[in-house]
Amino acid sequence: WSEEVDLEKADALEEVVTGKRREVSQAVRWVEALWQTVNDPKLEAKGVAEDEKALEHCNEVFKRNLESTLGFRKAELRAQGRVSEGLEVWVDDNQLALFSGGQKTIIALSFLLAVA
Repeated sequence: WSEEVDLEKADALEEVVTGKRREVSQAVRWVEALWQTVNDPKLEAKGVAEDEKALEHCNEVFKRNLESTLGFRKAELRAQGRVSEGLEVWVDDNQLALFSGGQKTIIALSFLLAVA
């Protein structure tokens, strides 16, 4: 009788292992597909193009706010590599750190309006 019980346990265990094996195989296929998608050069190029388009739009609004409305001579947002890696804020050919607290506040508000 104990051999029957052991065989039943073995069969049940085999079903569990087979089910887990299927789940792992499916997860591996999903990760492989995701990896191919992430590394697709066409998608990378599309992402860069979208970043550049968004930066261009933000730059237009940022310049309009600071140059025409607030009287600064030149305003620009510059990407540090890709846009997702960071932006530099340049106003009148100076980085943000060189301005007073009040000027930084106005520039920051203009930046927020540009990206909103």
